Amino acid sequence: MLKDKKILLINVEGATRLRDYFRALQAEATMYESCTVGEVLPISVREQADFVIIEVTHENSMEIARLFAKNAPLTRIIVLTALSQAAAVVVANVQMHALLLSGCVFDEYLTCLWQISEGYFYFSEGLQRQMARKQVKTTGNLVFFDVLSSREREVLSLLCEGFTNAQIGLSLFISAETVKNHKINIMEKLHLKTNNDLLLWVGEIRKEWREHFGIK
Repeated sequence: MLKDKKILLINVEGATRLRDYFRALQAEATMYESCTVGEVLPISVREQADFVIIEVTHENSMEIARLFAKNAPLTRIIVLTALSQAAAVVVANVQMHALLLSGCVFDEYLTCLWQISEGYFYFSEGLQRQMARKQVKTTGNLVFFDVLSSREREVLSLLCEGFTNAQIGLSLFISAETVKNHKINIMEKLHLKTNNDLLLWVGEIRKEWREHFGIK
């Protein structure tokens, strides 16, 4: 899966060991320590990596992620954060493909990389559980269901399966832009402020949703 893939490690604690793990799997892993916003643009333009892993170590960390999202659109962005900083990362609403807890085991990196390579969004299970408790109200046995239109329910169902906007569009024969509009409507009806809030909420209801509709 990682053979010949380019991976950038930016301000990651324990980056040397992580780099060696990735290299053992024949990935081209490069680490940058104490990297600043001013330094990251040349990196993103020059390298166009497959994955970039950025640890939230200071207030400019999310700006680094934002620069990658803007200047290296094919690069998948993985953000590492301590639980105490996770809420601020979510509120920043920076485009990312995965959110991991700092210090997670290497096996979780592999799970994460596989899932985002397949087009899914990945949250650390522990982080998702903790964030859901703090930011998302309980579903109340899917009492929200009646406020959604039939199309919004279809979009939400595919979100629960981990589909991206493009995949949802193909499945429902609508444009990715229309999918975005449906997601905005869903967020308004469910009082969710950001796309990251929606993804966290979807993670919280996924099991209940699948059980409710008999999805195995």
